[in-house]
This record gives sequence, structure tokens and C-alpha cells, in this order.
Amino acid sequence: MKVLHIDDSKLVRTMVAKMLTSAGHVVDSAEDGASGLAAASRNRYDVAVVDLMLPDMTGIDIVRTLRSDRRTARLPVLICSSVQQRSMVEEAVKAGIQDYMLKPIDGQALIDKVQRLGGALIREPIPDIEGSMARLGVPGDMAFFAEAVRDFVGQSREDVDELRQCLEAGSADRIAVLLSRLQGDARNLGAEVFDEQVSSLAPALATGGPLDPEAYALLMERLEELEAFSHDMETKTVMPR
Repeated sequence: MKVLHIDDSKLVRTMVAKMLTSAGHVVDSAEDGASGLAAASRNRYDVAVVDLMLPDMTGIDIVRTLRSDRRTARLPVLICSSVQQRSMVEEAVKAGIQDYMLKPIDGQALIDKVQRLGGALIREPIPDIEGSMARLGVPGDMAFFAEAVRDFVGQSREDVDELRQCLEAGSADRIAVLLSRLQGDARNLGAEVFDEQVSSLAPALATGGPLDPEAYALLMERLEELEAFSHDMETKTVMPR
């Protein structure tokens, strides 16, 4: 897993990097909130380990910023701090952290928490890339697959917007076509999270039910995740054609 660690102490950054890399994880370290948030916006991480008290902002500020950005809204956050005040811990929980541990850091406890958070809370938009490429007849061709995902995202955005218009106009036949294409293309790619989102809405939409703003936003969020996923495949994964 890839871990983002934000702490203003060089000693702590070195210790945490050593602990986590010894367990097979990749660690990017940041010394303040601004550089940590910049890294989170550029890269895909499985878990963020964040100090509570930093020179430029608090860990709670960082969590709130992460949660407000769709690219990082689901990133699990572990606060690692010497602060024990109950009010601060409660505020961190309300901001959206997944766990809290006190310094001094216990190496094995840190590793266990990181592995649990990363494994339990992060679900890739396309869980089985190899299987999806094989199903499409392009095993190992990551560049082709990334392009296919981008094409799917572009088409699906248009389809979701048209779907909303058709629901307002009551165009039942066209609604059925759009739902079928959205689900079929998602299944061909193995885009399970998006497929599940569409499938959960399909029964109501098929009978002319409205696509409310929250449901629309969730569909677009899933597509943004797929777009980021395709970019991640292009920039971080090198596979032979």
C-alpha cells in the first residue's frame, strides 16, 4: 500500500517511514499540512497518517480539506499524535478520521492499523484490472485499457446528463437504452463500484423516478474516480504492450 505521512518532526517521519517500509509499504512524507495536501491532490494513497499539531494547520484542518475534495474524500486517515484531550479526539472523529493513536508510536500497532484501514476502506473503482483486460481480449495492454476507461467516462457523463433530461421529459424508451448501456459498459470494464451505483438507482429510474441531485452527484463522483484511476494507470504503472 502507498501511505502519506504528514508530521513536522523529522525524527518521527524517519521512524514511521522505516516502520512501514519494513512491512512492504511505500511512504511519502510531508513536513507540513500544505505540502501534505499538495501530495494528496497529485497522488493516489491508500492511507494517510497525520499528526494533529502542525506548523501551518491542524490535522483536523487537513482531514476537513481531504473530505471536501472528491479525489480524496474516501482516503482513510489515521491521526497519530501526543494530544490526548478528549475534545480534540472527538473533533477529529467528527471531521472524518478513521482511527487515532497516541505517541510514542508502537511500530507493530502502526503497521496493523495502516493495513486494516487500507484493506477495509479503500475499494478501487476497477478491482480486477488483469481480469478486465483479459475479458476485453487485451491482456497486459494497460495503455489500451486506460484509454478504454477514459472513453467510458466521457460517454457515461453524456449518458447520465441525457438520462436526467429524459427523466424530466418522460422518455421511457430512451431511459431504458441509457440504463442498459451504462450498466453493460461498466460490467465490460469491471467498473464494479459505478455499476452498483447505477444498479441501485435503475429500478426507480426505469419507472420514471427522478434522478435527485445527490444521486446525480454520486454518479459523477464515481466517474471522476474512474478518470483518476485511468490517469493513475498511465502515470504509475508500466506494462509491456
